[in-house]
Amino acid sequence: MTVRVAGPQLAGSLPPFDRTLLEARARALLRELGHGESELSISLVGDEEMAGLNQRFRAEAAPTDVLAFSLLEGDHTAFHGDLLGEVVIDVEIAARQASTIGHG
Repeated sequence: MTVRVAGPQLAGSLPPFDRTLLEARARALLRELGHGESELSISLVGDEEMAGLNQRFRAEAAPTDVLAFSLLEGDHTAFHGDLLGEVVIDVEIAARQASTIGHG
């Protein structure tokens, strides 16, 4: 099972996060869902990039906390191999949400 985490967060330009914990939780979730041998891509972005993605894919002119792109449904399912899809997380929104409810 492969969980790939990428984004400007890795260069320290966004709020801090625990990459090891994120990858471990993603792997545990994949196992729980019966996809223990699958691959998942996680992209970490900021508000500006997420607003662009949200506009492009959902016609919404503001950032959102998470976008998910499944490769198990739609026109390209025959080409996904082990890759389930990509999850895009706006870490700036996630940090604000965590602060609001008292989490790190």
